[in-house]
Amino acid sequence: FRALEHSLGLGPLSEEVRGLNQRLGVPALARLIDEAAFFEKLPALARTAQGDGCTKTNPRPTDEETMRGLMEQIYRG
Repeated sequence: FRALEHSLGLGPLSEEVRGLNQRLGVPALARLIDEAAFFEKLPALARTAQGDGCTKTNPRPTDEETMRGLMEQIYRG
């Protein structure tokens, strides 16, 4: 992503997306979903995502633990 950021003259893409969401009024996931409910369902969400066909064709292999970590990062924004 760094090459893309550089070629587009952008800062870190995560910050660009966060700023775009703010400008468009898209709320952070943590404001939409109760934290306790999210973390209660997180293991099942990660298992389901791990079994999805799109995940299987991802060029970067992942496992359930990595998927949980990614989902937690997304939740926290």
